[in-house]
Amino acid sequence: MLQKSVAFQPFLVLASYMGLYFFSQFHRTAIGPLAGEFMREFVVTASGVGVLTSSYFIIYGLLQLVYGAAIDRCGSNKIVLLTMPMHVIACFLFASASSFEMLVASRVVIAVAIAPVYIAGLKATALTFGNATYGKVVGIYTGWGYTASLLGMVIPSLMLGQGLGWRQTFVSLALASLFFYLFFALLVVPHTKRPISKASSEKRSFNLRLLFTSDLALIYFTAAVAYGSYVGLVS
Repeated sequence: MLQKSVAFQPFLVLASYMGLYFFSQFHRTAIGPLAGEFMREFVVTASGVGVLTSSYFIIYGLLQLVYGAAIDRCGSNKIVLLTMPMHVIACFLFASASSFEMLVASRVVIAVAIAPVYIAGLKATALTFGNATYGKVVGIYTGWGYTASLLGMVIPSLMLGQGLGWRQTFVSLALASLFFYLFFALLVVPHTKRPISKASSEKRSFNLRLLFTSDLALIYFTAAVAYGSYVGLVS
């Protein structure tokens, strides 16, 4: 029985992080189908919806390096355990926003809270799957992310078609993320191997000069163009 539990553990880790990663990618595109609703309710122009959309991408992108260093130091599980409750609360705040400023502010908090999930999932699965299968795992994990982005455009549209507004969409999202967080916190974290939650001990310092190398400058530029094009197409 114990051997079966240990063998099943990597798939449990992958499934839990895929569940959490869904919300990260869903938020990317969910604003697109709801743009008209936001414009009518908050009396904003298309540029206002652009601010609402891009605020997520900008904060999400800027925090990747910060969260990467934090995950190396503290471990994947610990960071996600701390940030996901913030995501649940921010989703409820977004759904109950009474002003456009509150809408943008809560979306920024959503980005702050959900930003570490992708990197945390990659590291957690790297520590639980062997080298022979890790490539397939990354493919499944990343492919699921793109699927979640597509669902982010489909599900809100379907809910609108059923007479449910954008507020109900994000309340549902908050409840779903709470369910997956509890699954992760109660069933996955207590039964995963220590290395997933253990901090990396090989390197304790981060060289800030790495942020300003020519290679990373090119990545910054191309990522900005790619995200800008992506947001434009979705919006």
